[in-house]
This record gives sequence, structure tokens and C-alpha cells, in this order.
Amino acid sequence: MSDFIDQTEAPELTKADLNKVCWRSMLLNTSFNYERMQAGGVLYSMLPALKKIHRNPDDLKQSFNLHSEFFNTNTFVPTFAFGLALAAERKKAAPDVIRSIKISAMAPMAGLGDSLLWATAIPIIAGIAASLASHGNVFAPFFYLISFFVIQFSIRFGLMHFAYKNGTKAFANIKTVSEQLSRTATILGMTVIGGLMASYISITTPLTLDAGDMVVKLQSDLLDAVMPNLLPALVAATVFYAVKVKKAKPLMMIGIITVLSIVGAAVGIV
Repeated sequence: MSDFIDQTEAPELTKADLNKVCWRSMLLNTSFNYERMQAGGVLYSMLPALKKIHRNPDDLKQSFNLHSEFFNTNTFVPTFAFGLALAAERKKAAPDVIRSIKISAMAPMAGLGDSLLWATAIPIIAGIAASLASHGNVFAPFFYLISFFVIQFSIRFGLMHFAYKNGTKAFANIKTVSEQLSRTATILGMTVIGGLMASYISITTPLTLDAGDMVVKLQSDLLDAVMPNLLPALVAATVFYAVKVKKAKPLMMIGIITVLSIVGAAVGIV
């Protein structure tokens, strides 16, 4: 792409301008397709700001084409790339530079969003909400919804203003710590999932073993001595292996578990 015709630096975008982009970014996936993925949502999100930056119609058209290219990232964090791109657009940077900035921000932010949010924050608040619900607390669904939206809005709006204000320096800062954050979030997420498995998968067996004059209870005397919650861990590992490695359908696994639970309870082994 050629450089923009009008090289005059555009006026600063206001907080209201940036917030408008953030609100529109919530519809990022509404035009998702397998050719350019989130490209339509990207252009829709940035449209008002681009119109304010480019007064030359040819420049605006070129910018529209630029932001209609392939884009895909975590839906919570696209505003980081938008903020960087808008900062560069306002400075009338070369379109190829703007494209590179967006692409460079896309993948790291997808990793951070997936590990910090979908794999960590969301399971934690879902686990807390499930615990509240299991005790009959009617506030449980409201806790989940409120927490979900507070996290989403804080990140979505915060990243936009941070990226636009700091420009490419913001990307350098995020990129430096992205690997450490992703690894930390992954460990935390695995710990949370492990705790949830122990709390919500309830499997015990009443079976006993006759050993002469002694009766060994399989659950308390043997399995719990090896590792508490061993049966839930084995079930979770089996289901994970079936879904992840053998590509079994989750609905099929739910059906199998339901049938096995009914049969096991009927014959008295669980």
C-alpha cells in the first residue's frame, strides 16, 4: 500500500472517541467468517475514529481496506491492537507499518487473553458461583455475571486507553512480560481446575475386600490411603484423554458417564 496522501497529523482522539471504539468492539465476532475471521468487526469497531482521523476520502478508503484484512485474537483484548493502530493512524504512519503493528499485537494478546481470562479468571469466578449455588445462594448467577462484565469492561477499556496513550511503547512492555504472564496464568488455571475437580466430581465406592478376619474398605482403607479423591482424578483424566487425544465428543462423554453412573449405582459398586 502507498502512503497516505494527507500527511498532516490528525487531532488527538478524545476519551469519548476511544470509548466508542471499545463499545463497538463488543460486536467483534458478529461478522466472523473463515476467510478473514474478525476483520469485519475490526473495521466496524474503528470506523468512527478512522473517519475523524482521515479527512481525505482516498486516505479513508485506503484505511478501510487496511482494516478489512485478516485479524483474529481473543475477544476480550482486541482494543490493545486497536489502540496501537489508531495511534499510528493519527501520526499518519505508513499503512505497512500499521499492518505490522496490528499483526504483531494480535498473537501475543490472543495468548494472554486465553490464558489469563478464559483459562484462569473465568473458571475461578465460575467455580465460586457454582459453590454459592450449591449452597442455595440466589446471588450466585448475579455474582458470575457482575464479575464477568467487570473484568471484561476493565480490560477492554483499560487496554484501549493504555495502548493509544503509549503507542508502540505499550506493545514493547506487554511483549516483554507476555511469556511470564502466560506461564503463571496457566499454572494458576491448572491449580484451580484441579481444585474444582476434587470439589465437584464426587465418586466413592462401597466395595469391601475380605482379608481373613479383617474387612478392608476399598474406599477409606485403600484408595484414600493412596491419594484422597483418587477416583475423581482418574475419571477426570480419562475424560480429558478421550476428548483431547481420542477426539471424543463432549456430549457423548456426558452420556457415557450418565449411563455408567446409573449402572454402577444399581449394582452397588459406586
